[in-house]
Amino acid sequence: MFFKKNSAQLGKALEEFRTDFTKPQWHHFQTYICGLILGGKNEKNVMDIAGNSLDGRSQSSLNRFLHSKSWSVRQVENRRLNLAMRGKSGGVLSLDDTIIEKFGQHMEGAGWLYDHTSGKKVWCHNFVSTFYSNGEDSIPLSFEAYVKSDATANHFKTKLQLARELLEKALVYVDPEAVTFDSWFGAKELFDFLTARGQTWVTEAKINRLIQWEDEW
Repeated sequence: MFFKKNSAQLGKALEEFRTDFTKPQWHHFQTYICGLILGGKNEKNVMDIAGNSLDGRSQSSLNRFLHSKSWSVRQVENRRLNLAMRGKSGGVLSLDDTIIEKFGQHMEGAGWLYDHTSGKKVWCHNFVSTFYSNGEDSIPLSFEAYVKSDATANHFKTKLQLARELLEKALVYVDPEAVTFDSWFGAKELFDFLTARGQTWVTEAKINRLIQWEDEW
């Protein structure tokens, strides 16, 4: 689907990010976001976004923008979360992980992981993510890729470590009525963290777990 960058199509929200970029970067940012939103289901990659753009953006220049260290991903992310969560209160903060099966054998961050849905190991990307909902709004918050220890050298983090970091980040922007997650994340480390923060949490317990409540097992 061909498109022209036009921030008016996306309302005032996109304009909020203008000060995070130089003028050339701002044009690339508009092109990339418009391409993600307006492109077809299988046209979300840089090559297709550049090819569908009628604004003369080349694939190489768009790639350079996305990999440039001259603008701050963290700054853009913080602004996005501030805008998305402005005025939100209560609701439910959900933690989950997702497997996305891959077929290219040389994809960065991919690995063999067990897929509970298919009951077998699959070659995939695995993301831990947080999501907010309050009955009116449903907002994806943040995500981090889980990469197996043999591919991360000294930077390996367990899923529980990633989960805690994502929850810490989310709780800066909202104080939910409850935090929910499935039994895989049902570990004492996470329970203690949320309890210390005064958060109500809801999860399932695996069949081989013992639960202590009010000093009784």
